[in-house]
This record gives sequence, C-alpha cells and structure tokens, in this order.
Amino acid sequence: MASTIFQLLAAFAVLNTVVPVAAQGNFSADAIPIALGGKEAKISKEFIELMAPDYKIVHVIHSASDAKSEFGPLIAGEATIPVSGLGSNVNNPSPEAPWAIFIGGGFAASEINEMYGSSLALQTVPWLYPPTTARANGTVVPPTAMIVERVKAVFKEHGLVPGNGTKPAGGIWSF
Repeated sequence: MASTIFQLLAAFAVLNTVVPVAAQGNFSADAIPIALGGKEAKISKEFIELMAPDYKIVHVIHSASDAKSEFGPLIAGEATIPVSGLGSNVNNPSPEAPWAIFIGGGFAASEINEMYGSSLALQTVPWLYPPTTARANGTVVPPTAMIVERVKAVFKEHGLVPGNGTKPAGGIWSF
C-alpha cells in the first residue's frame, strides 16, 4: 500500500516537472491554440504560462528540424507529440491544431524560411516572429513578459482573440 502511494506521488511529481501548469489546463474555455518555436526550454515554459489563460500553447519545438517534422502533421490534424515535451498536446488524446505559430528570436532567418517552406500546410496559418534585423549577435533577449505583451498585441490587431471563432488566413504577420 505504502509503495503504491509513493509511486503515485512520484508519477505526479514527474508530470508536474514535464508538463507546465498552463499545459495542464490553466486556460479559458475559448483559449486560442498556438504553436511555439522557442530554442530555450526555460523561456518557452515562461511563454506558455504568460500566454494563458487566453492563448493555449498546444505544441512547442526547439529546433527547425523538429518544426519540419512536427508542425505539418500537427496542422493537418494528425496526432503529433512534441519532442520538446511542452504544450497542451503532450497528454491530449485529441491534439489541437494551432491557429497561429509564433517563432522566437533565437531562430535565424534561414531556419524560419526552412520551416515555413517545408510544407504548404504550414502556410495556411499565420506566422509571427521578431524581425531578423533585431537579432544581431550580442543583442540582449528582452524579458519574456515583454515578448508576450507584443505577441498578444499583434494577435489582437489581427482579431486573433478569445471569443472570435474565426480562424485567420495564413501569412506572415509583422512583429
């Protein structure tokens, strides 16, 4: 009996370290599903938490190669578990396709072009990323809260807000 309790507690502890709080359901009922490209796991986790409750990060990739293999099937509605282990689709038997994709500033322009061009399906949802001119070597990464504030503002400009059930057209949105 005691060993069973310890096993359950251990499983719960692992779940809480692998799946961030926001990825476990801390969003509004009409939260908008978003995919995230973020090279740093720590920043990705902060981004997930700060986007809630209005936006649900369903899938996170940490590399261009993961994006090429995971984002296309995800948008097509196929069950795709993120290699990163982050996002609400990790433990979801019915994975959600994102309505938009945000790619963080850690990715080079060549990687973004490679990801975006890897599948026509990827071009059916809007992509948002910081201008590559703002990514010069030595540039200090802004606080995650500042990035989230800007992402939410751009989403709002394009009508990608909770309560608006209209999926936006694909394309590149200016950051």
